[in-house]
Amino acid sequence: MVAYSEISHGSWSCRWGDWMIFISEQSAGWSVVVWELPVGISMAKRKRIGSASAMDTSRDAVLFACEILRHQGVTLLVSGQRQPLEKFFNFHPAPQEVS
Repeated sequence: MVAYSEISHGSWSCRWGDWMIFISEQSAGWSVVVWELPVGISMAKRKRIGSASAMDTSRDAVLFACEILRHQGVTLLVSGQRQPLEKFFNFHPAPQEVS
């Protein structure tokens, strides 16, 4: 597992609550896909809620995913204080692109 700030090349995925984030390095920059995927539901029933491509960095891709989640109403509070979502994501290498 790695933090978003340590990603420099390749394809990565992150499962966080009822959501899944996939980022991958492409020839024209980074792409990102965000799915709603409640725990216990098969991948075949996931719902794409956002995507983007040609982003300059992996960090940009992750921050875009955070905006999608915030738009879905996701807020992370610690001791009553709002926290940046990206600080709590742990990414795993993804062997291939997931569409």
